[in-house]
Amino acid sequence: TMLQDLAGQGATVILTTHDLERSAQPGQRLVVLSRGRLVHDALLSAADPSTLAALYERLTSQAVKSVVADGGAA
Repeated sequence: TMLQDLAGQGATVILTTHDLERSAQPGQRLVVLSRGRLVHDALLSAADPSTLAALYERLTSQAVKSVVADGGAA
């Protein structure tokens, strides 16, 4: 793909998506944001593509609970 070609040429490519299957394809890192906060940053090779949806759900629900516990400040 074009993104893989660019990365292969040494470019930094940042892909934002809600499509978890697509996020598991190109790339070296998986970063998850929830309400503007970084909640996960790891090598993509360490992530199991079959569990990305569950991982995302767990991480974002924990982040929302944390924001609520902090009084709702985003």
